[in-house]
Amino acid sequence: MRVHAVALASSDDVAATAEQAFAAVRLAASDGADLVVLPEYARAFDHRGVGRDLSEPLDVGFVPALRRLAAEVGVAVVAGTTVPAGDRAANVVVAVDAAGALVGTYRKVHLYDAFGHRESERLVAGDPAAAPLLLPVAGLTVGVLTCYDLRFPEVGRRLVDAGADVLVVPAAWAAGEHKAEHWATLLRARAIENTCYVVAAAQQGRGVVGRSAVVDPDGVVVAEAGHGAAGDAAAADLSADVVRAVRERNPSLANRRYGVVPLPAGRAPGAATAWRRTVQPGGGGRRRPIPNRLWDGWLAVAVALVGLLGVVLAVAAQPMIAVFDRVFFAGPGPVSDGAGLEYLALVYRILGAVLIGWSVTLAAAWRALRAGTGGRDRRAWWTVALSVGAWFVVDSTYSLTSGFPENALLNLGLAVLVAVPLAGMWRELG
Repeated sequence: MRVHAVALASSDDVAATAEQAFAAVRLAASDGADLVVLPEYARAFDHRGVGRDLSEPLDVGFVPALRRLAAEVGVAVVAGTTVPAGDRAANVVVAVDAAGALVGTYRKVHLYDAFGHRESERLVAGDPAAAPLLLPVAGLTVGVLTCYDLRFPEVGRRLVDAGADVLVVPAAWAAGEHKAEHWATLLRARAIENTCYVVAAAQQGRGVVGRSAVVDPDGVVVAEAGHGAAGDAAAADLSADVVRAVRERNPSLANRRYGVVPLPAGRAPGAATAWRRTVQPGGGGRRRPIPNRLWDGWLAVAVALVGLLGVVLAVAAQPMIAVFDRVFFAGPGPVSDGAGLEYLALVYRILGAVLIGWSVTLAAAWRALRAGTGGRDRRAWWTVALSVGAWFVVDSTYSLTSGFPENALLNLGLAVLVAVPLAGMWRELG
């Protein structure tokens, strides 16, 4: 089987991007290719994120045109696209045979919520228990996965268990520190551990890294494309005899002692999702994830209230003194005029600045935990918790000993408010 893994540079110009993809298919056919693999988001791509605005149903536009072209030139094609899914989209790979028939689709299971990205905000994940997508081509069986799926060896193993000799990986591999090395290493790892070919088609251009490549069952890169250019392809000949020979020499698939089972809701034990125990009849229990939105909602409330109070104290200290006096003393407090009042107003302004700092620090720490770069790092949590705790102890002690119990009560209320998202953060850290 001859294969072309295309190094495409898609954009949000749908017509121009589609024409590039179709030109690559025609070029592959002229080279005698049996299979063309186009990257993830072969129809349209935006490095800032692809959502519903760049999606379309499978029965209009890009996919029907791709099917007609496949039938016209007589090659099988695997390509990534997006389809509408409610207010979001689904990341879909289509498999088209050489007769132009849509053999099947695969919805990306592992959404890229890592390294500072939140793909789940724009996309709906596929069902991990859905049947594997397999495409027979020229005596070999091709299994399909997508981009971030490459980081999860169970995906490739499940496809190989279903009969795949070749894994194809359409991808738009996000750029970042060491990301190109990750891409190249994981491609070879999936080939070696599954003793199969890996054919990877990578987007090129802004915001992405990685070269399109063909890796043989021994983990040797036999073809690469995308060396600073887009539109070329990694072309190679694949052989079922090579797969058989490698598997005879290296029977790791036959020697293994573990299988692959899809997890409920795609959640792994110990993942960075908070958990709680729900009691079942008869005393049993099961663990159920608490949605991240719960902690996000508490955080938004805490940050908003703490920040708002800080701004009010900073810009309207004296009116706020009068408000607190009325609340806590039902009239003028122990400091009501003169230099003492000016000093107290200064203290309130300082407190306001501190509260604004709290809100900014809390929001920044939460963003770090959500981003992935700090998602498993407890240092961000301890930074916020210790700074807030130190202020609470010091300021409350001073307030009580100085005859200002209202400050201590205010600190107590703020501590309770901030403790809720901090608890959520801690549980997120697992």
